[in-house]
Formats: sequence, structure tokens, C-alpha cells
Amino acid sequence: MNRKQFLEKIPKDWIAIVACIGIALVVYLSYQATSLDKKTFVIPLTIESTGTMVPAQSTEKYRFVKITVRAEADQLAGISEDDFTAHVDLTYLTKPGQYSLPVVIQPNERVLLLEPLELLATPDYINLSVDENVLRYVPLTASIAGTPAYGYEVSSFSCEPEYVKVYGPAAQVEAISFIPTEALVVEGLSESTSGTVNLVYDNPVVRLGEDVSDISVSVEITPVQTEQSFAGVPIALTNVPSGFEAQLSVSSLSVTARGNQLVMDTVRPSSFTARADCQSISEAGEYTLLVTVTPPSGVSVTQQSFSEVTVLVSPLQTEAAGEN
Repeated sequence: MNRKQFLEKIPKDWIAIVACIGIALVVYLSYQATSLDKKTFVIPLTIESTGTMVPAQSTEKYRFVKITVRAEADQLAGISEDDFTAHVDLTYLTKPGQYSLPVVIQPNERVLLLEPLELLATPDYINLSVDENVLRYVPLTASIAGTPAYGYEVSSFSCEPEYVKVYGPAAQVEAISFIPTEALVVEGLSESTSGTVNLVYDNPVVRLGEDVSDISVSVEITPVQTEQSFAGVPIALTNVPSGFEAQLSVSSLSVTARGNQLVMDTVRPSSFTARADCQSISEAGEYTLLVTVTPPSGVSVTQQSFSEVTVLVSPLQTEAAGEN
């Protein structure tokens, strides 16, 4: 068949025929669309991040997605939200950044067999910032609440374990210097204590790598050490040789002492014993003697205003000698 014969066989009204076919197709599709019923479900949206990238922002607002299902009325009646799952896949991402990611609706096998079937997700894309998933060991820090009894203080504390694994987006994980615990109360205590507490951490994109609900915290409570100065501590002369009398160039000194707060509150200048020992003296004269200070129990002397004193020793003047 040549070209002329082929053209002669084409109906003269072929344009009208094509138009009729197009109109029929539109009518059919319109009928199909209007004859389908629809159901709307709200189902959980899962962020799948089994690769190297994880969300770098809260996904709280993307916890759920709305799906609209269109199908024949008799088929639609048996469909429920349990027939669908929804997820956003981060597995294929390899670089940190901001992405617009499609929401994937996955019907089960029974629903997939329905014909016709239309599915629409709202939203159908989400905007998400992602970063590289990293692991670090971060130290724990105990939190202490309250004030120990008067005269006592918290001298040290520790956590067991000392560190915890932390997973999450690199920038946020690297910014964590420590993770605090719940507070252990020490109000009014005068001895060491311990307890089991939880961690205080609320970052939706950073995960703790192990069970951290039972952190052991130990707190050491010890007496407060304080330092005070005391003026007017009297100096006593001891072992003055028989037949002589001795006179100090200065009768008192000042001392600085250290001890527990409760003990120091009771200390007075008279609580110290300061002595200059004349045992080595056997004749009259002027001598320089060492001054020793003995503090009360539980107190130590850290400084004294001087450590030597001048003593003038002279024969003892008796009444008989005075009459002569």
C-alpha cells in the first residue's frame, strides 16, 4: 500500500473521531474520580536514620502525618490506619545540611491489591536539618541541694559511673561539656551521704547510650575548717631559778589558729598557753628566750606575732636585804 492509498483509507472525519475518544476518556476519568470514596487517617511518621546522618533538630512537629485514601466504597470500608506506615528516609544522605525530604506512605499488601487506589500524604515533604552521627563519652556532675548543718560543708562528691555515652548530631554532641544529675539533698546533714538519682538532660536529638536511670552519687560532708586571730594571749615564765626573779619585756602576744568551726567558736585567748622557759638560766642578766604556744585540743597554731622574748633576770629582793 502506497502513501496515497493509505491516506485515502483514513476517514474524512478523523478529527471528530479523535475528539470523541478524548471526550470519552475525560468523562471516564471524571466518573472514576467522582465515584471513589475517601477516608482520612493520621498515622505516626518515622524518621529512619540508620546511616551516617541523623536529625540535627527536633522532629516533634513531624510525629504524625495525615493520609487521604481514595478507593471504591466497598473496598474502602475495610481499610484502617493500621494498614499504612509512613517514614522519611535519611539513610541515603552522606553530608550535613538542610534537606527537603519526601514522606513515603507504605500500604500493606492487601491494600496494594486494590484497584483503583489513590494515596495522598499531608505534608508530602518535610524540611529537616541533618548532621553526622557521632559518639562521645561525657562526664557526669552531681547536683547538690541544700546546706549542711552549721559547721559542716560539702568537701567533695562523685558519680558512678563517671562518664556516659552520648550519641547524636556532631555539633550538638561536641558542645556538651557535662551532664548533671538530679539534686541530692544535704540540708542539715553533719555526715557524708549517698543516693541514687537520675540524669537531668532533655535534648530531643541527642541520645544517651545506656541505662542511666540509676546514677550513684556520693557526697562527703566534713567539718568546716576556719582560721582566726587572737590577741592578748598571756606569756608565762616557767622554771625561774631559785633566788631570782624574771621580768618579761612584753607580757602577751597574738596568735593565728586553725580548726573546726564548732571548736573555734569556743576558743578564747586564754585557751592558749604561751611559755618562756628559764630552765637554762643560772645567774642574773638579760636573756632572749623562745616562746612556745600550746593550743587547745583540735586547734593548730599557724602563726604567732613573735617567737622570742627578752627576759630580765635579777636576784630576788628579800625584806631582810631591804632593811640592810
